[in-house]
Parts: sequence; structure tokens; C-alpha cells
Amino acid sequence: MATGEDFQKRCRALSDVADWAVLLLVIGIIVEVLWAAFVKRAVGAGGDDFRTTVHTIGVGLVRNLPAIFIAFALDAVRRVFKRMGRGVVMDVANAKGLASCGHGLIEAAVAALVVTPTVLGWLNREGGVDVDFAWTSVALLLLGIAFTLFADVLRDAAAARAELDEIV
Repeated sequence: MATGEDFQKRCRALSDVADWAVLLLVIGIIVEVLWAAFVKRAVGAGGDDFRTTVHTIGVGLVRNLPAIFIAFALDAVRRVFKRMGRGVVMDVANAKGLASCGHGLIEAAVAALVVTPTVLGWLNREGGVDVDFAWTSVALLLLGIAFTLFADVLRDAAAARAELDEIV
């Protein structure tokens, strides 16, 4: 059985991994958007004018919208692991962090299912509302709901613990 110190050490290690994951995800998004906007333009694959460059940046950001929401969700989990690494487990702040993660995953799923395909259609002057049904997006949505529900349970447990700590 793991001791509290072992648990805290593992949480700190997971926080460090999440730090790198968030950083790499953000760098990847930035590189992809800039690559599409400027490198393609430099080699002649993109347009020559400033409007085309701005349009390409906008399309790149919209395409990466689900990844941006996932980066926010991952950052929320990183903060929870940091607090757990300091020994704070049953806490309302951790519940809020897990809820934030769940909301980020739900937002990423909605962005992947509806927002991104619809906005890309508008940017390409196709109009209408488009839905890109993918099972991975549905799984992301369900995972976000699970995180949100778990956060509610943790919030209730933290409140019960605080009440018991006042009694004792």
C-alpha cells in the first residue's frame, strides 16, 4: 500500500508530465497555424496578400479549436495534481479543477462535432450548419461528462469532510 508521501510524489511527477504536455500541445498548435499561414505563403502554396494570410491563420485556429480546449482541460488537471502533490486531496479547489477539466473536454467535443465544421464552412463561404460526427468526439464528450460528475462527488465529499473536521 502506498504511503501519503508516495502518493504526493506520484502526483508531483504527473504534474510535471502535464506541464510538458500542455507546453508541447500549445507549441504544436502555434507551429501548425504559423506553418499554414507563413511557410506555405513563402513557398507559393498560399495567397500573396495579407487578407489571405489572416484567413489562413483564422482557419488554422478554428481547426485547432478542439486542441485548444483540450489544452485548457489538461492545464486544469495539472493544477489539481500540483495541489495533490502538496498534500491537498479532499478540497473544493480540486473539485473545481476537475470540473474545469470536464468542461474543457465537453467544449472540445462540441467544437469538434459542430463548431469547427460549421465555422470552416462559413469561412469557405459554404454557409449552413455542419456536423462532423466522429466517435472520438463522442467519447471526449462522455469523458468530459464523467469528469464533471466526479467533480460534483468530490465537491460533496470535501464539504462533508470540512463539516466533520469542524465537529472533531
